[in-house]
Amino acid sequence: MYNGQIMRTFRFDKLVRDDIVAEMEREGCEVVWRVLSDAEYAVELMKKLEEELDELDDGAGKNRETDLKELADVAEIYETAWDIIDREENYDLLESAMDELDNGLDMWEIDPDELLEAKAAKINRFGAFKKRIYIEKVSIKEDNPLDQALPRKPRKIP
Repeated sequence: MYNGQIMRTFRFDKLVRDDIVAEMEREGCEVVWRVLSDAEYAVELMKKLEEELDELDDGAGKNRETDLKELADVAEIYETAWDIIDREENYDLLESAMDELDNGLDMWEIDPDELLEAKAAKINRFGAFKKRIYIEKVSIKEDNPLDQALPRKPRKIP
């Protein structure tokens, strides 16, 4: 309970963009988070890349704007991970990400500058993945709109 209001708690267990915790707290959520170690960060970046590739696969080809945002996420994570992860160990996933980026850009005839703009817009709005923020769980008041939205995204929110 929080000030007499019932709160629902969700396991989150994922790497998030740098400004997400502050945004969730502004929305009235209680967020339990931590900063990842180097080894954890490398693992979680690859999990995040897989998640974004799955999201891209789920909606690919249906909406240009949605695909562009997902492609921007893939590009951001790929770029962030490049100097951090073991590229040999993660070769298949990195190759898959590059293929998806190429396919998406070609399918929608997206200019690379447009992809960079979309990537920059997401960074400006939500931050990058540089601060290694890992959300463990989130508590939300029952009357918060996020209380209805989060359970509907089982792939994003375990």
